Amino acid sequence: MPFQTSFPVSALNAAFVIGALLALVLVSKYQVRRKLPYPPGPRPLPLLGNLFDAPQSRFALTWTELGNRYGPLTWLTFPGQNFLVINSFEAAKELLERRGSNYLDRPRWVMLREVMDLEYITTFSGYTADWRRQRAYLKQALSMAVVKRDYSSLLETKARQYLDHCVAHPKEAVTSLHRTFGEIVIELTYGRLPNPHEYIQRSETMSRVVTQGMQGYVVDMLPFCNEIPS
Repeated sequence: MPFQTSFPVSALNAAFVIGALLALVLVSKYQVRRKLPYPPGPRPLPLLGNLFDAPQSRFALTWTELGNRYGPLTWLTFPGQNFLVINSFEAAKELLERRGSNYLDRPRWVMLREVMDLEYITTFSGYTADWRRQRAYLKQALSMAVVKRDYSSLLETKARQYLDHCVAHPKEAVTSLHRTFGEIVIELTYGRLPNPHEYIQRSETMSRVVTQGMQGYVVDMLPFCNEIPS
């Protein structure tokens, strides 16, 4: 006999979502009690966390203001993940250089890595054997000594071209900067190409796709939703 219910499907879906959110709150509170205290930061709201404290524009200024208020380390909580904002060179050097091996993994980024299947990209890959091998190759090819020895002429040429363009077209300073970075990356990777703009356009398209994938989705807040059959 087929399963029947007098409740509408929308009501069941709403009940499921509410139950999941309540479970998330309870688990979060339980985990917070068991762990050591986090660095200071703005007080999070229930369920929403620090969504309203995140900058929508003027990112650098907003993060700097938070650093002036809470210190060199600021802790922010968002649905599904936490962020540590570093506002001090000394703290960044201590955490990312001297203790860097402790923080090499990436957030799960369910939408970006699993739904959009972009985990193969080094930037988004988890701390795996493949990622460690790729990082070793990059470190060997792009260390400070190698860049200074092999690429200083390229960087100086591109910097001069950028400044000349800014003098001639001051309103295009930002877009020209993006293009200059793109040209540098393309030439470092592939050498001098007859038509680098095609690759730059592809890079810009990929950047927009990644930005959309990091906007924050239900599966990022509730990762188990990705396992629910469609």
